[in-house]
Amino acid sequence: MDVHPTENLLVVAGDKLGNVMLHNFHTSTTVSLENSHNTYTSDVRFFQSSVLSASYDGLFKIYDLETSVGSVLFEARTDREAITSAFLNADSSCLVAGDNVGRLHLFDARSGFQHMSVSGKLHGGKKVTRLHTHPYQPHLVCTGSTEPSVSMFDLRNLHTPIVKLKQDAMITFVEFSPLGDKLLAISKNDALLIWNNLHQMPSCTKPLTVKHPIDPKNAFTVPSRGAWYPFHEDIIAIGGMKRDSVDKGCLPSRPVDFFKASTGDKICTLYDSRGTTISNILRFHPSQPDVMVTASNLRVVRWCPKSIDRD
Repeated sequence: MDVHPTENLLVVAGDKLGNVMLHNFHTSTTVSLENSHNTYTSDVRFFQSSVLSASYDGLFKIYDLETSVGSVLFEARTDREAITSAFLNADSSCLVAGDNVGRLHLFDARSGFQHMSVSGKLHGGKKVTRLHTHPYQPHLVCTGSTEPSVSMFDLRNLHTPIVKLKQDAMITFVEFSPLGDKLLAISKNDALLIWNNLHQMPSCTKPLTVKHPIDPKNAFTVPSRGAWYPFHEDIIAIGGMKRDSVDKGCLPSRPVDFFKASTGDKICTLYDSRGTTISNILRFHPSQPDVMVTASNLRVVRWCPKSIDRD
């Protein structure tokens, strides 16, 4: 899921069937983009007047926002190759994509996303579950994998990682903080792993670990993806499993929890009385500090102050 960086709240989301959809919260309209994928959509991103999508069908596509028509930019060599994650670098000159055999693909955004290069199997041949590019250093990328490990690479030299941090369980999510000084990873054993001093790498390798019930141990549920609050370097939000009732008589709802990264303390919890499923994916609006969007199953929700009409 991605939120367009404009005043109009436009959201793009993909699903497990390969569909890619645009939803406009101001007009309450949803449009399905044409020629989408035939299986799990692993990533969607806004790029200028287009939408980019990657999928487990091995295809990387681009869609025109005006016509909603998509076309293929890259196709994997075999039907066993899947694109599992993709992200634009800091200056939007390169899109980095990971695949299910541990490789990183580089696409040149300045020349219509031509496939520039592909690395060797950097994660022991294991799947790259998520990747994220540094917000200010265009050459730096972090990855999570089923190896299991959290790694950092220099895109100018993908032969060996800058640092590889072995973990006890599969890593399902990684993301740099807004200024790039911290790193969040989520592991399959219900833990948030937070590195608060990236400038001390590679000597600072032990993360702050926060236990949080996020993994439903269900193969049909999308792994939880947290998010850094873009206007503060020390706040993390993530959907949780614990059921609570806001008011007596209400159906139990799933929370969105906020944590202080430097200490691991929970600072607040939000509830949606209409939602009883886990908010697997959440994104903050990049220019509106009081607006957040969450997705669970086929439901996309906008969170905002009570003074603003909510959809």
